[in-house]
Amino acid sequence: PDFHNTSIQIDPGFIEYEAFVSSVSADVKAINFVVADASGGDPMHVQTNLEIYEPITAVLFGPTTPVLPGVNVTITASITATPLPGLKWLLNGEEVTESSDDVLLEDTTVTLVRVRGGTRVTVTLELLPQSTCHSARSQSVTVTVLGDSPPRIYNLPRYIEKREGEKLDLLCRAA
Repeated sequence: PDFHNTSIQIDPGFIEYEAFVSSVSADVKAINFVVADASGGDPMHVQTNLEIYEPITAVLFGPTTPVLPGVNVTITASITATPLPGLKWLLNGEEVTESSDDVLLEDTTVTLVRVRGGTRVTVTLELLPQSTCHSARSQSVTVTVLGDSPPRIYNLPRYIEKREGEKLDLLCRAA
């Protein structure tokens, strides 16, 4: 680890030792210090145990374009942190605590089952810190489902003049 230190004598024969760690890797579990006795006696060995906290990073992966009605839509979270935060899933602001006919819930994945057409679903993942070194945060993805509405017809002629019995062809486009 990278650190600098200061020492202050507080009582005859003892030294208070402070170390300021500026960076340390996650595999370091303790730092050992050798503190010299100010009176010239044997040095003391001091071990400081470390708990390393990795910042929370979270990314939600889901569809980036509208989806067709009736399909299953999966939203997956990629989360890194030490310790890992607790997770809370919300659909349109309502907490989802267990799987149902409409939603499959598994740790870092939520699947919307047979989505209904013409809807927008906002899937939010709230990260609940397990340490005071982390702060709560959330990530959201909005899924737009194409509609069930009847097709719109374009290019119809406004007026048609035909005699009874004549053939009538209508060319149009539906979207």
